[in-house]
Amino acid sequence: MGNNSEPREDYYVVVSRLVSYKRVDLAVEACLRLQRRLLVIGVGEEAKALKTRCPEVAGIQFLGWQSEAVRQRAAWPGTNKDA
Repeated sequence: MGNNSEPREDYYVVVSRLVSYKRVDLAVEACLRLQRRLLVIGVGEEAKALKTRCPEVAGIQFLGWQSEAVRQRAAWPGTNKDA
């Protein structure tokens, strides 16, 4: 854990296959109700249904499939996992 001068952002991250049994809908619903920012990383059959529940201004972003490096940076901002 190094000394990091970058400002931190306040958000939640879900990295998962978007299928019904993973219950990503619960994280989406919680962030909608609490007005919290959420990044959803993953693809799957539930993606379209989840996206339709979220107005564009809700602060919930669906990023689709992302590389391991992007997933690590989203989950642990300010760390350099490649070093």
